[in-house]
Formats: sequence, C-alpha cells, structure tokens
Amino acid sequence: MLAQSFAAEGVRQGESCVLLTFEEPPEDYSERAQGFGWDFGRWEREGKLAFVFRRPMDLTVDEVIDDPRKAVERTGARRLVLDSISGFELARAPADQSNFREALYRLASWLTSEGVTVLMTTEIEEIFGEIKFSTHQISFEEPVEQLVASARNLAPDVDDLLKSGALAILHMSPLETDINEQIIKVREAIGNGTVKRLVFDSLSNYEDLLSEVEYKDYVYSLLLFIKSSGVTALLTTEIRELTVVERITTYGTSYLLDNIIMLRYVELANTLRRAIIVLKTRGGGHANDIREYVIARGGIQVLPIDPSTAVPVLSLQQYSHILTAFPAPRGHGEQEKSGKRQGKKTGNP
Repeated sequence: MLAQSFAAEGVRQGESCVLLTFEEPPEDYSERAQGFGWDFGRWEREGKLAFVFRRPMDLTVDEVIDDPRKAVERTGARRLVLDSISGFELARAPADQSNFREALYRLASWLTSEGVTVLMTTEIEEIFGEIKFSTHQISFEEPVEQLVASARNLAPDVDDLLKSGALAILHMSPLETDINEQIIKVREAIGNGTVKRLVFDSLSNYEDLLSEVEYKDYVYSLLLFIKSSGVTALLTTEIRELTVVERITTYGTSYLLDNIIMLRYVELANTLRRAIIVLKTRGGGHANDIREYVIARGGIQVLPIDPSTAVPVLSLQQYSHILTAFPAPRGHGEQEKSGKRQGKKTGNP
C-alpha cells in the first residue's frame, strides 16, 4: 500500500510515475489500488503511470537498468517505485551477489542524476523479537551532486567550502573500482599533508563484495595509512539490526578502531527517537550516558540531560541478569513471582 500511495500522490501532484514490479502483475496491482480509490488503469492510459513488470529469474543486469530507464524517458516520470527489492534479491543475489548490488547501484545512480525520486520496498523478517533487514544490506553511495544538495540543508556554507578547497569530495564506487586503486586514490587525496580530517562513508558497501579476510586486510591497510598520516578519520558502517544489536561490526574489526560511537533508534511510546552513546575511547575515559540527539539546521545536536529527571543508577551488585541484554534490580523478579503466587492463592486472576 505504501508504494501505491506514493505513486498515486505523485500523479495527483502532476508527477508521472513508473512502477517497477517483480512479484505482482500490473492487473493485480491495479485491482488492489482500485480498492483505495486509485484508478491506475486510467492513469496508465493517460500516460501518467507506467508499469514495468519483469520476472527476476529471467533478467540480466542490463535489463534491470534499461527497462525502467526507457519507461522514465518515455513518460518523463519524476517518481519511480521498485516493488520490491526482495523479489529480485531472492532470485539473483544467492547466485551472483555482485551483479545484484551492481544493478541496484547503477539504477539508483542514474535515477538520482535525472532528478527522479525513488521508493524501494523490501521485506523485513522478525527473528526472536528483533527486527532485522533482509539478507542483504543495500546502501548506495551518493553522487557528489546529491551529497552537496543534502549538505546544504545542514551547512549552508558548503559551496563556499568546496570553492575555497577547505572541503573536497571523492566519489568512488566499490563496484567499479579495484580495491587497490581505491587505497591509492585515498593516499593521493590526503598525501599532501594539508588534509586533517577524513570521512569514509561507508565501509558497509564492501562487506558483501569482499571475503572476510579481504575486508579485514582492506580496513587494516586503510587505517594504518590514515594513522601514519596524522589524519583524524570518521568511518561509518551500518548495523543490520534496527533495535537490539548483536555485534558492532560484521567481521569483528572493532578492535582496529580507537573510538567507537553508536547511533541507535529508540522506540518510545508511539515515536521513534535517536540516541547516541560512546562505546570505546582508546587510551582515555569517556562519558557513559546515553544521550538523545536530533538532526537540525547545522547538523547533529546532542540534547542535554536534565538532572531533575535523571534516574538514579544503582551499583552492579544491586542488579541481576547483568550479562543479559535486560538487567533488572534485584528483588524485582521475586516480587512479581510473589504477587502471582498470592493472586493464585486467593483466587484472583
């Protein structure tokens, strides 16, 4: 329904839309939309909507890109729905993981360069109460133009920084450039000694392309050069779990890092909030508070803690189940069990 609503709202606003579907034929798709008052069939006849329906087992990488591209050019679409990644992923990724990522990367890059807004849907699976994304974590490297456009919302002077040379953006695709060439490019970018900070966004793009040994070697070589150059680096990576986190890095490379900062989503009542915590600082102390942060004009703002509302922290000896994910004050579980026994004894529910 989300994908259909996105397409329908686009048509209402005068933006034609292309629907790229792998699982459901256009007739079924239109029939379901009719139940919500959206006449996809009429919009398709009027040229406001176009379907591209393909069965993923029969597709090549070029067909995945060319079919929606032709539909966008033919209709002048400003929106595209890919519904869903999961259908295409299940068919191609197990056999050829790199081709799957390459197709999505090339398609998203082209659509972004054309100013097309893209909505991609995927299935999520629930495992032991934890919400995880599907098998492959898909993350696309943004072109320089899109990075700059996004940065203007947070830092209005980003164009001046680029013009003055105080800021430079190097765009590399893990799918199109040899891994050794990328290290050489990074060395060339910071080799003149004037660069003091480096942002590498992100390492997640390499996790599905390299073996565990190759990935560790790459990260180790990259960090070794950065440290020897006296450059402060920020490397980002995506955690697959949305809520409960089992491990910080996919291949256990956190020991290579001097500092680790984790950004998390926190569900409170009916809202999703953001939290930040410092997990590690090599050779020094750090705050242990879990702080809320917001993204606003000027960037990330970490909110202060109100001492009057802070919950007192007990010593470890006063907690049970410390090595689990959910420690509780001692006596809390016993009190609940006692209450249940009393209720059963008196006949109360």
